[in-house]
Amino acid sequence: MAEKASLSSRLELLAKTGSFVAGFNEVYSLLLHGKLEGVIYVSNLPQQFLKRLRNAIVLSKTPSIVYEGSRVTLGKALNLKHPAAVIGIANQGESAILEDIKRNVD
Repeated sequence: MAEKASLSSRLELLAKTGSFVAGFNEVYSLLLHGKLEGVIYVSNLPQQFLKRLRNAIVLSKTPSIVYEGSRVTLGKALNLKHPAAVIGIANQGESAILEDIKRNVD
């Protein structure tokens, strides 16, 4: 639970100090062009999107993390006015969120 709270607070800091994109198509396109530092996606992402996203993540060698909350909570954590199932991190800012991602990979 503390790890989820930590991730949520890092997402809030990402929204304030970093830059990110939300939405499957935008994230997928930027992944294929190697323009993202990391990807976060919800655990209940529909299978057809999950397959394509994971393939792009592997091809681009981009670190990723599965967000265990809902699309709504991910959107709210980033101060978005809409749900977000997939976000791409262009610049982590002061959030150090990539350390969370790398810790999950190890």
